[in-house]
Amino acid sequence: DDIKEEVFIFNEKRSGEKKVVFEAETTEKNYSYLWTATYRDGTKKTSSNQKGEFEVTNDHVIDQMELQVSLNGCTKKILKSYHSNFWYFF
Repeated sequence: DDIKEEVFIFNEKRSGEKKVVFEAETTEKNYSYLWTATYRDGTKKTSSNQKGEFEVTNDHVIDQMELQVSLNGCTKKILKSYHSNFWYFF
């Protein structure tokens, strides 16, 4: 089995006042997911859920999101960077 390329397209959507959920366009129950958010102040938060949920406020914004997907010893990752104003208009 190989990891589908569609899994590397992910979207972000609001989940309440200060939360954002990241979700791969294609999800598979056999995959393991590792989301890593790097905040502007340099801190990092991780989530191993199929959908990554992270806090975002005007003072605590994500500069980069990394998605690492694994299946049967094969691992692929994608990085997505965000413009400094992205979260203010999100």
